[in-house]
Order: sequence, then C-alpha cells, then structure tokens
Amino acid sequence: MKTVKALLELARKAISDGDLELGKSYTAQAKAMKDIAELEESEVSAEKSALDLEVIELREFKAQIEAAPPARKSFQVDVIEDETDKKAVMPWLSLGDQLKAVYTAAVHPHRIDERLKAQKAVLGMSEGIPSDGGYLVQNDFATEIFRLAHDGGQILSRIRRIPISANANGLTMNAIDETSRVTGSRWGGVQAYWASEGDAVSSSKPKMRQITLGLNKLFAIMYATDEMLADTTALGAIANEAVSEEIIWHVENSILRGTGAGQPKGIIGDTATVSVAKEVGQATATLVYQNLYKMWSRMWGRSRMNAIWLHNQDIEPILFAMTFPVGTGGLPLYLPPGGIAVSPLAGLLGRPMIPVEQASTVGTVGDIMLFDPSQYLLIDKGGITSAESMHVQFLTDQMTFRWTYRVDGQLAWRSALTPANGTNTLSPVVTLDTRS
Repeated sequence: MKTVKALLELARKAISDGDLELGKSYTAQAKAMKDIAELEESEVSAEKSALDLEVIELREFKAQIEAAPPARKSFQVDVIEDETDKKAVMPWLSLGDQLKAVYTAAVHPHRIDERLKAQKAVLGMSEGIPSDGGYLVQNDFATEIFRLAHDGGQILSRIRRIPISANANGLTMNAIDETSRVTGSRWGGVQAYWASEGDAVSSSKPKMRQITLGLNKLFAIMYATDEMLADTTALGAIANEAVSEEIIWHVENSILRGTGAGQPKGIIGDTATVSVAKEVGQATATLVYQNLYKMWSRMWGRSRMNAIWLHNQDIEPILFAMTFPVGTGGLPLYLPPGGIAVSPLAGLLGRPMIPVEQASTVGTVGDIMLFDPSQYLLIDKGGITSAESMHVQFLTDQMTFRWTYRVDGQLAWRSALTPANGTNTLSPVVTLDTRS
C-alpha cells in the first residue's frame, strides 16, 4: 500500500511528464489517505480523552461515597467483570442521580449507565430498547419515598397497615361477626348460663365473617424538563417531597371519604360510623360543647385510649372561644395544660386534636371526627414502583416519571355496636351531622 509521501512523488513526476490528469489522480489519493489518517488520530485522541474523563469522574464519585454519611457508606458496591473491560458499579448518590441516568439511557441508548443494567425491568415489548422498557427505582430510594408517606401522614402513621405477599393480590381476614353486646349476641352468638345441677342448657357458638380487601392502583406522575434533569440534587429533592406528599394526600383523603370503588373505603358515611345529631335550634356552621360531649359518649369504650380528633382548622377559633357553663359564668373548654401561653395546641377530653386538610368545611359532616385508627385496616404491596418514558411529553422536551402504589383499606367493623344496656349504638368512628 502506497504512503501519502509516495503518492505525492508520483503526482509530481506525472505532472512533470505532462500527464496532468494522472497527477491530479495521485494528488486526490494522497489527500484522501491523509484525511483518513487525521480522522483516525482524532478518534483515538477522543477515546483517550473520554477514558481519562471516566477515570476522573470515577475518582470523584469514589471520593463522594467516602465522604457520604455512614448509612450511605454501608451500601454494597457490586463489580461486573467482562473479558475486555472491568467497570465498578457504584451505588446511587440520590434519587435525582438515578433519574438522570434513566433519562440519559432513554435519549442515548448507547450511553446506558452500568448501574442501570443490573436493575432493568421490562415494562413494554422489548428489553433491549429503552423506550419500550424501563427501570425500577432502586430499592433503597423506593423505600425512602414509601417511608415518607407513612411516617409523614398524621393518619397513615396511626392506622393498622398489613403488607401482603408478592404472590397475592388482596387479603381475606376472618373476623367475629359481632354487632351487639346483648346477651345471646356477644361474639356473634356465644352465651353462658347460670344453672343448677342437672339443668339442661342450650349450646351456643361464635359467628364468623370475612373481610376482603383487593389492591387498587394509585398513580403519581412527574414531568421533568431537560434543565431540571441537569440539576441532579434538585430533581431528587423535588421527586421525594412531591411524590410522597401527593401519595399522603390521596391515601389519607380516601381513608376519610373514599368510595370503596377502585380506592379504599372511607370512614365518613360508613355503615359502622355513628353520626351525632345537631342540637335543637343549633345555628348554621357552628359547634357547641354538647356536640363534643355527645360524640365522646358514642365512642366505643375500648377505642377511647387510641382515639384521635381529626378536624378542619377553621374550627379552632370556635374551640378556643367555647366555654362550659358554670353558674352564671363559664370555664374555657379547650385549653392546653398550663394555659394557652404554654402551648397553642392540645387535646380535647384527653385525646389529641389533629388538624387535617382533608376534613370537611365547618358545618358539614367530617369537619370534626373522633376516630380510632387502630380499627382501620390498610393493605399494600411492594412499596412504590417507578417507570419512565421520554415519549409522553416529547413535544415539550420533558421526561415523564410515574410512581405506582397499590393499596386498599376499610374499617374492620361491619356496623355500629349495640351495647348490652343502653339505647345508643357505639363505634370507633363518630362524626357530627351537618349544621345547616
């Protein structure tokens, strides 16, 4: 194969011999060979620069890991070995770091982060095409969002939560079918007798029923622009806070007022909930001390130690102005221990007062509730999973991230309980009728 220098010599000789066309041909060949050589040299240089950059980034990443808090240092560092290449698969620094890697893989299929290869989960028709597949959020970050939802919610952190197994799609729980404490109805039909020697007594037995819960899907969607994806730290913070707060809001709202169709069944209006009537002549959108005492009297005795008051914050001015009549004067009904100067919030009748934005507006059912959260059953499965797509908002240059939470819930009670003696039914959930 002739070199560039040899071709140029041949070109000069051909031109001096008068063969201009042959000289041009040799010159063109020499130029083409030179261009190819320069291109190859440029590619080699670029690959070397990229390799140097990867080494620098890996060193910086290692330094960040070593400087991370102890909990982050404890993550396992997996190593994938190949015959031609060895690359360390480091743990994610944050959720934003992982989401950015997912976005990069979707837009540039040839630049898939090694940390994603070990976690890929097919969501579409093809495993090899990122736009047809997806990546599950790394377990530690998915759990973090889940924990924020349950620990951060005033209601969710108190209810009875039952995680179900990987192969199940719901939960069936056996329960005692007891709706009355009248003799002959306790435990659904168990009865004891006082009897003399030789007296015959009738047999009795408990009555059973089943509680069935089936998982429903709750979706949370977030769009991220290219500019946001460039800021890994900000993206992780926004995703964690926004998704967890949205999940908290919808799940807690369904616990209060869910229809039970495609979502958990709420306590407001449930067949087991007791609703106390307003006082005769009571004004619209008001609250009087008789309402509160009557609500307390309808709370099942064994639930009182676990009960909480859930209320709309608009009720608080009414509570602070409420007094219990004593002679010609009255005593403040709603004051914290030590007086209002010590703490602006407290309990009512010894139970916590918790403002929730899902409570109804003042004067309607659900503006104030007395609720034993231990009597509410909630099931979920697998925590929160995530999927991504670059196509949903392609025209607006945004990446779409979707979180899915499978959950269901309802009161464990089928109906309010009739006491052994007395006329008023009892329940672990007591609301107040509309005042209009």
